[in-house]
Amino acid sequence: MKPALAIFAFNRPASLARLLDSLSACPEFAEADVTVFVDAPRSVAESEAVTETLRVAHQAATANWRIVAAPENRGLRRSIYAGVSDVCARHGHAIVLEDDLVLAPSALTYFLKGLARYADEPRVWSICGYTYQHPQLMLQNRSICIPFAHPWGWATWKRAWDRFEFDQPTVPAATLRSRSFRHFFDVDGLSSASDLLDLAQKGLVDSWFIRWHQKIFSEGGVSVFPTRRYVTNIGVGKGGTHASALNPYKLLLGTDVPTNAEVGDWPATVEIDFAALDLMRQSWDARVQVVLARLGMVKRLVKLKRRGKLR
Repeated sequence: MKPALAIFAFNRPASLARLLDSLSACPEFAEADVTVFVDAPRSVAESEAVTETLRVAHQAATANWRIVAAPENRGLRRSIYAGVSDVCARHGHAIVLEDDLVLAPSALTYFLKGLARYADEPRVWSICGYTYQHPQLMLQNRSICIPFAHPWGWATWKRAWDRFEFDQPTVPAATLRSRSFRHFFDVDGLSSASDLLDLAQKGLVDSWFIRWHQKIFSEGGVSVFPTRRYVTNIGVGKGGTHASALNPYKLLLGTDVPTNAEVGDWPATVEIDFAALDLMRQSWDARVQVVLARLGMVKRLVKLKRRGKLR
């Protein structure tokens, strides 16, 4: 199987160049089918940066590449939905990468082995390259199944993506407020997904990821996560769609370089590893990201209130 990559870029040419540089160290990248989706600028002020991003993509392109420049700004949600659908339709799977990621040289090997191993396992919806690292889990280079997903470097199959709708059914407000729903939807505190879903249903955020997680959750699905990272995110800063000056990676004791040098063991059965999940919830990464997500939600609500868009 050749890797089919769906790369999403926008107005950060240096970030795209850094991602492509890390991919060039992956042995499978030279033969990969690559599609780079570049969103259009939201304003004239962004035109130069988007043009430079397209230049970076074209300079790196080979015969196996397609570069798709959006005729108008789609936003990340529409871009991801359309782009992953396109690549899955063409190749049967997609390895999805945004331009703020850096990969280990073993990352594509990991994704391809995971895609092959679970191709016909309907309960597995995605293979995630990022993980919440815990010292005890890092001693064991393996993968685990948990009822969640993560947007920082992941792969899926056409058979899973075809079941995903752009708009998911609305979760009733009473359910969203219930402690039991939040407990399970947030994976017992691993994330603050229920807060994001609430904002999305109110039209205050436009997130593809929360709807993807909602679909996996509603189907009783799982994703496969490694115990050591194959992917890191070093671009949570100025210029991103959901960017903030508050970069979690500046608080995570240095995670610029992915930590996994080789593909570890796979779980013998598709069962949730609750012991590993307990450790992931205790990780510094998870705690910081939950706090920052909640702070970001408060900041967003305050801004909307000031603009008169929230009552």
